Amino acid sequence: MSFPPLFNSSFRPVAPGHDAGLRRFAILALFVPGILAFCLMTSSNLEKLTSFPADMAGSSSQDFMMFYQASTMSMDGEVETLFNPDRLSAAMPDNAKTLAWFYPPTMLLFLAPLALMPYGLAKAVWLCLGAVALVGALRLAFEDKPDAIILAILLIASPVFYAFLLTAQVTLFVAFLLVAGFHWHKTRPILAGICFGLLTLKPHYGLLIPFFLAGAGAWRAFGAAAVTAVLLALASLLHYGPEPWLALIYADGMQFSEHGLSGDSRDRFNFFRTLTKLGLPAGLSLLAYAGWMGVMALAAYLAPRRLPSRQAMAFVLLAACSICPVLWAYQLVIAAIGALMLLGHSRFGDAILAVLVAVLLLGPFPGMLTNSVPASLPVGAALSLLTAAFRPAIFNWRMTAPAWTTGAASPGAVPVPAPTIS
Repeated sequence: MSFPPLFNSSFRPVAPGHDAGLRRFAILALFVPGILAFCLMTSSNLEKLTSFPADMAGSSSQDFMMFYQASTMSMDGEVETLFNPDRLSAAMPDNAKTLAWFYPPTMLLFLAPLALMPYGLAKAVWLCLGAVALVGALRLAFEDKPDAIILAILLIASPVFYAFLLTAQVTLFVAFLLVAGFHWHKTRPILAGICFGLLTLKPHYGLLIPFFLAGAGAWRAFGAAAVTAVLLALASLLHYGPEPWLALIYADGMQFSEHGLSGDSRDRFNFFRTLTKLGLPAGLSLLAYAGWMGVMALAAYLAPRRLPSRQAMAFVLLAACSICPVLWAYQLVIAAIGALMLLGHSRFGDAILAVLVAVLLLGPFPGMLTNSVPASLPVGAALSLLTAAFRPAIFNWRMTAPAWTTGAASPGAVPVPAPTIS
């Protein structure tokens, strides 16, 4: 199976491998600046990336410190402290006073074992497990790509991945659960449902999953996801009681009221933030964002019906990031996997696609370098354009099967062209 050219409707496909050498050269040449930027940024932060001190006091500030602190508080029975900003700040080292906790109590069930290890060992174990998750996600996402190794290198040697390394966040685990769930929803529905159920640990990435599963008719996966989510919630209620859940609702409400409609950041890239960076008032941006979320929900329902399974997965990965209420630079790894899935099956003629993928992966670097909000605008714009490129194929109401799907189309299907940006 091969993907259609997304942006060049006049491009005529050629025999497989005919332009492979040109495509590889073009892709690598396009991403050379990103590889150089990665090396430059990494060399300037080697201490943060390679430091594994025995305790948090000797560590550079990273989000992982919050996860480790949560694990120790969970073991010590101080869960409610996590949701009290003043008490939490008092418990954190001087270089981590600004970190905050906005995760459901179910997350603590998985973090608790970290408290059994010294900080440096816990961080090493965390990064090793993240590496395993990344390999698993890339293996599933790129398994049918002719240049899988090149695509993996482009992701790892990019400012997007560097942003993850700086924080040591949960992004790689989330990426694996998303990719595995979409990959297995037909062949291993129970396992896919468990993956999706585990995503309730980071629920804002899974907003489109119910629509996708309903559209695919994957009701076994849907049921397994629901059961997994309920069992996790019950386990946390039995272990920690209802107080942490009530505190979470209050803490998340405070976070939205403080940061939800104001305080544009160079490191926020969802559809809403892209509009506010363009100068649209917050109220209108929020209204447009709500409309965009509705369109993406409908598209996620239609995608498994109108697109080949691999392209439906790429679309939902991009769309999930586009509508994510809070999308930071380190979370762009998930969108990058979807974008690289498209690039891996593109032809040499898909220049616009390659440029947009390059902007998505390399775009955070100017913002990091200059600390400028406008400098990060192209990243959100590229994400929105990559997602919108699927619109003609998904919303062609006369189509019952895509003309470029592997195998014969359904009887009466109306052939449609490959999606393009209009």
